[in-house]
Amino acid sequence: MALYGLKSAGYSWRSFCARILREELNFIPCRADMDVWRRTARKKNGNRYYEYLFVYTDDIIAISEDPKRILDVMNEHFLLKADSIKKPTRYLGATISKHLMDGDSYYTWAIGSKEYLIESLRVVKQRITPLNLTLKSKVSSALPSGYKPELDSSDYLDDDTTVLYMQLIGILWCLVELGRIDICVKVSMMSSYSCMPRVTHLYAVLHMFFLFTGKSGMENSDGQCL
Repeated sequence: MALYGLKSAGYSWRSFCARILREELNFIPCRADMDVWRRTARKKNGNRYYEYLFVYTDDIIAISEDPKRILDVMNEHFLLKADSIKKPTRYLGATISKHLMDGDSYYTWAIGSKEYLIESLRVVKQRITPLNLTLKSKVSSALPSGYKPELDSSDYLDDDTTVLYMQLIGILWCLVELGRIDICVKVSMMSSYSCMPRVTHLYAVLHMFFLFTGKSGMENSDGQCL
């Protein structure tokens, strides 16, 4: 019987999962990220390489020449959904796909933010409609030309709109992590005003979403090769 309500449930689950990965599959966690596991393996041609597992709670991706073999062993200890053991298409909000790069004879895996971005734009439009705001479709930069947020002297946002501002910044940070590194500096700049944002700060943050509404903005979200 699972007691999901206990404060220790998350810790207990991770400890159990970690024990299985260590003792039954001989994986060890990476020092930089304890949720990335690896072990040495050998390909069919004799070359040595590392097999990896990305573990986020109960969402797992296996990277190997034969990933199904790893998941079959895990299925002996965890009840994996039958239809979930397949080539991934999404993971933690990211779109996962395979691309044939110019000059290569093999496919390369890539992550993208396109599906997350489409859903984000839908949510943002829904949230700003009551404020009588809309998203433009033609902008060429992440922030308005010449805009200096540190010199902004417009009125401070009220509490409800400040929460909206923080939510928009959170969405933008997720987009950065999913590959939209072109807006990283601008998002970092605007996130520093999250505690007491001003009216024009909100307009500047929305301007970044304007950048994604056009066709070119969507194309840049297709994928980043791994």
